[in-house]
Amino acid sequence: MKGSSAELRLPTVAVPVEFVLGAGPARRGEVYVGDAARHGRADLVVDVLATLSGAAFVPMRIDGQVHLVGVAALAWVRLDDAAAAAPADAASDAVPAPVERPEPSEVLTLFDHKQDVEIELVGGAVVGGSILYTSPADRQRAADHLNDGPRFLRLWSARGPYLINKQHIALVREVAR
Repeated sequence: MKGSSAELRLPTVAVPVEFVLGAGPARRGEVYVGDAARHGRADLVVDVLATLSGAAFVPMRIDGQVHLVGVAALAWVRLDDAAAAAPADAASDAVPAPVERPEPSEVLTLFDHKQDVEIELVGGAVVGGSILYTSPADRQRAADHLNDGPRFLRLWSARGPYLINKQHIALVREVAR
């Protein structure tokens, strides 16, 4: 079988993200997802989550170069509309400062439960936002949601959607907002 390996490649889209490896500083880069029709930002979050959940290593473009990043080392990934435009804030303790942005209505209509939380990561950084989820009638607590499901927890914040690696979570505090 002759031909270029490019013929076998699936089309992808680079998604700007901000991310943290372990307890390190926040970095900016791009993660690649399949090029498919999407009906909004929530679909993009689902696609990035599927990419991270499906492999031990994922290709990410960081500082103009493609690297294979160990998914287990990712503490969090945040979809970042302004990744290319704004430099990372070194004084942020690996967590960006909140920026007022309304939650997308498409996200709020998809889930039965909303729990406002602050999540403390193993390295001491704290990320705040809302966990939105749907669960069976006998497993409606936030604790049930944290103990079930995929490796990454979806957290919606004023700064944008985070995907937080559950292995990097030290504690979760419910907060009133």
